[in-house]
Amino acid sequence: ASLAFAGSFEWVGLLLPNISVASADSITARYAITTTGYLALSLLSADGGADKRRFAYYPMQLSFANAMSGHNQLRIIGGSHRHRIIKFPTSDGMRPTGNRIRETLFNWLEPHIAGTNCLDLFAGSGALGFESLSRGARAATLLETNKSVAMNLRDNATKLGFTNARVIQSEARQWLISEVASDPFDVAFLDPPFAGNLLYDCCANLSDSQLLAEDAKVYLEHDQEIDSTKLPSGWSEIKNNCAGRVHFGLYLVPGAP
Repeated sequence: ASLAFAGSFEWVGLLLPNISVASADSITARYAITTTGYLALSLLSADGGADKRRFAYYPMQLSFANAMSGHNQLRIIGGSHRHRIIKFPTSDGMRPTGNRIRETLFNWLEPHIAGTNCLDLFAGSGALGFESLSRGARAATLLETNKSVAMNLRDNATKLGFTNARVIQSEARQWLISEVASDPFDVAFLDPPFAGNLLYDCCANLSDSQLLAEDAKVYLEHDQEIDSTKLPSGWSEIKNNCAGRVHFGLYLVPGAP
């Protein structure tokens, strides 16, 4: 199959060898779809970016994940629901955490995840929340602002048999300000849409919320190197890494609540 895109793109690299370019101004490509629904192409545009070794995640409005909703699916990597498929609808700004990053993250969390209460503040596909439950978390709360995406999360939780998954349709910062938790969270995932520049504000809101358990672990994901000087006082880095243009890290929040 082939797809054509008109516009001024610069070809900067390949993810898979079965992709070819017909011309500089209009790209015709044999494509391969990744497990997260993205087309395996690396493109660079005026307002986007790419990495020659991997698929370009930017700009999101040009990603094939948004153009080819039938391929919007991923698999749970480990635990009791390993290999189970999660399908999700197209939504602007949705950026499911890729397999490589998820595997690294849950390798970091492996000694700690069992029995935890997890918070996924920007659930989207549900990849992080459902992966946590598959690996032994006792409960997970998944926040999502988009109504149809939240409904899909509830449907997936039912299909997967995750009765301990709670899906809430709400804007993350508003929820953090208003929520009072009787059961603090041991692990929190913060991977907001990159375009919104929400990361550091959400970290501050989470820190002020009193929703974290003592020695909670907080996962952060950003399109730039994470600036520890912008994180709340007392947060300390446990691990950090990057995959292409995605920077991610795990942080300890001691002394909470």
